[in-house]
Amino acid sequence: MTPFLLNMLRDPADGSQLKVKHPRYNEHGHVSDGILVGKSGVTYPVRKGIPRFTGQRQKIRTVLTDKEQHTEAHKSLHKHAWENEFVQNTFGRDTIFKDKVVIDCGGGSGYQGLWMLEKGAKHVIHIECSRAVDGVVRECMEESPHIDIIQCTLDELPFKAESFDGLIICNDTLRHCDSFDNSLKSLWGILENGGELVFQCPVRQNRYWYHHLRHVLIHKGFRKFMQKRSSFTVGLYARIVSFLHLIPGMNYVLIRNNLVYRTTKPSGHFCLARRYKDAVHHTFEYFAGYKFEHVKTQDELKNLVSFLQSNPVHIENMEHVCHKHRPNGMAIRMRKS
Repeated sequence: MTPFLLNMLRDPADGSQLKVKHPRYNEHGHVSDGILVGKSGVTYPVRKGIPRFTGQRQKIRTVLTDKEQHTEAHKSLHKHAWENEFVQNTFGRDTIFKDKVVIDCGGGSGYQGLWMLEKGAKHVIHIECSRAVDGVVRECMEESPHIDIIQCTLDELPFKAESFDGLIICNDTLRHCDSFDNSLKSLWGILENGGELVFQCPVRQNRYWYHHLRHVLIHKGFRKFMQKRSSFTVGLYARIVSFLHLIPGMNYVLIRNNLVYRTTKPSGHFCLARRYKDAVHHTFEYFAGYKFEHVKTQDELKNLVSFLQSNPVHIENMEHVCHKHRPNGMAIRMRKS
């Protein structure tokens, strides 16, 4: 934990400044172990350089194949999607991170934080509530002096209200939180004027009766059924439908009906193998990797965003995200004013 982060941290219980007791430092002068305490008297441990605010709460289950996230093939595939879909379609340029402090919410393996530093970010704060912080995240990020890791939930952030003027990134994160609305409001609450919140939300069509039927049968019914199956069974299902979706015509049926998930469409040499791997990974994630999988209708999303930011001038990408043919990876941008 760097001095930069320690200065920012506040007690989630009462908002008071946190101080570290019985600190142990690493060779860089950063706190590696200790206890954080505020005016409320509640204590929060710092272990392996990570301040932890989850307490005894049950940690949200993440993708079960954590080890796979740390392979070079996975890194290469998703960096391409991150640059060419999320960054380009959301911001239009990769200089958006230049000299900014970025809070990366639910950044998974941590590679996204490193890519932001490559694009010129001044400092990255990686927030994750799962056990990944002690595995793939630390392996990926612990060597960088410009990254901090916090273990906490998004609805109980250890920051002072209206104190952060940087960039908050929620790349495919909020839909896996306990409450989409509460987490979004919590993140918005720590921003001060000039700060920006960027987030994604799956938007379901509800214009016709079959949209509702598909939502009930697949998203609620079939997904709930698959969550009770073993990892082997879900993995086998993911491999079968991912193979079938490579067949012309079948991909439209499977993807359209949410029976297989894919985030990117690689091209070039061995593109079919990469499409297959990407589909297997994300189909498994959808049916077994997460406890929550929130989706919203267009009206629900617009009402929530307008409640937080009433000035449409400071909202970008909303109409594109709500369109049924929305660009891959595009996220909504909200600036606080």
